[in-house]
Amino acid sequence: MKNTNIVKLDRTTVQEFLPMLTHRGVFSNFDNLPKKDEILKEEMERLGIDKLAPEQERGILSKVGKYRSKAYVFRDYGDYVIAFSAKIYLDNLNNTEEELKDELLKERYGEELIQKALKKLNTYKLAHKIAILILGEVYNQRKYQNVRISKKDLITNLGYTTSEKSIYADSREAIHSLRWLSYKIFKYKTKLKIREDGEAVGIFIYNLIETSTDYIISVNPFFVGCAMHMAEDGSNLSKEERQQLFSRGYLEYPLDHLKDSRNLSDGAYYLGHYLLTQKGNAKLNTKDHKIIAVTYEKLLAESHIEHTRRNVRVNKLLNALEEIAHIQHIQPPISELRKKSSRRVEEMTLHIYIPRQKKVILKVQKEGKKLS
Repeated sequence: MKNTNIVKLDRTTVQEFLPMLTHRGVFSNFDNLPKKDEILKEEMERLGIDKLAPEQERGILSKVGKYRSKAYVFRDYGDYVIAFSAKIYLDNLNNTEEELKDELLKERYGEELIQKALKKLNTYKLAHKIAILILGEVYNQRKYQNVRISKKDLITNLGYTTSEKSIYADSREAIHSLRWLSYKIFKYKTKLKIREDGEAVGIFIYNLIETSTDYIISVNPFFVGCAMHMAEDGSNLSKEERQQLFSRGYLEYPLDHLKDSRNLSDGAYYLGHYLLTQKGNAKLNTKDHKIIAVTYEKLLAESHIEHTRRNVRVNKLLNALEEIAHIQHIQPPISELRKKSSRRVEEMTLHIYIPRQKKVILKVQKEGKKLS
């Protein structure tokens, strides 16, 4: 994995699709998500009716936002819905967990150690990092089919050394989890009446070939998004198709964050990733910094920090913010926030200063073509 450290990625993919990998609820808490049928049934009982109009159904489901069916986890954005399937991976994970429990119980390990081991299985930070590295290689290699990724380069870009053999097995497992992650997209038209306008079905990566030294991967163009114009000239796309493609936007992403974040807590990694993908506040941004105005509640959600005690949640979040190297300044400063009550911090909006990335100009592997 060579070429540039700063890559261009599709903004919608990074901000809306890949976060599914970081929410443990997609897999380990699958059973705790509300069921679509039950949500609609409860709404009909509340209204005292036998059937919901499409507008009513869309309204209640988009308000819930995340729910499940037997095989899918749904993220509902109102005018479109993304349904991710983890059935194969769930089956695999459930089997693995049972085997692990049996093995640990045979050795008479305590419950704490069992939960610690299961937590490792249920952490998808590695799969999230590898997904970004794969999309970065699509950018660097200017193609999304038969993208060759060296195993050695993969682990070094994750911040490991070749002597750490366990990362080879862990990264292989993560890549296969990406191969099993499939999706459906339902689009709805709302001008006259709500109706299902289309459906897209696919998986993130396919045609996965593994050799002793490399992975050769084909990536679904849907996840490449508007970055597709870097892999092909787009001459076969209509004006409407190009407008739709570029409406998703793109962002510049420094891959060094993945390498530098190896020793970060999960909360710091997720927060650092979130901050890197934000545009900042147009009224606050400066020439040298993007300034992200963000509530405590949003930061907590993006960090995936959970605890029943308010003061512990706040301290964990502040600790995570202190870990992130690319934050240059926070207003109010962390030192002042630590003097405030936890309840007061929860009510605050923080201004986080991130230095702007330098633009990278690269030549496309076609004569006369340049990227801006």
